[in-house]
Amino acid sequence: MGDADNYRKLVLISAFINAYDVGGITGEQLRSLTINFGFTVRPAGPSIYEIRGPDRSVTLARPMPDRSMQLTPQPPALAERVLACLLPPWRLEEALGDAQEAYELMAERQGVRFARFWYRWQVSMVVLHGAFVGICRAIRIWSGFGQV
Repeated sequence: MGDADNYRKLVLISAFINAYDVGGITGEQLRSLTINFGFTVRPAGPSIYEIRGPDRSVTLARPMPDRSMQLTPQPPALAERVLACLLPPWRLEEALGDAQEAYELMAERQGVRFARFWYRWQVSMVVLHGAFVGICRAIRIWSGFGQV
């Protein structure tokens, strides 16, 4: 029973290491979680961690490049709501999906901070374009009044 229990704890600690490696938890959180299980974790090289069990056994672990463990960054909620208000219902789902994909790609390549700026910039361009089109239509409509 003890070996199976230690194995389950080791699997959990490996998941913690994966979360730490992708930025899901901080180093302090990783240390406190492993201490609670009676294990110690320390770096043993680039992307390799040494896990020492309560029975002093040593295991080397490398974080798994599991994309399902990664937290996908979400676009700014306010910008999404602005888009939802501006776009017609028949274009909304497609436009939000395309914007989400572009945001995730931008976050992966340039970082989340830049991706958030980029997303807000794109939404502001949609707002400005809509305002420009509306003003042009109003000018065309009102310029026709009063002519004989």
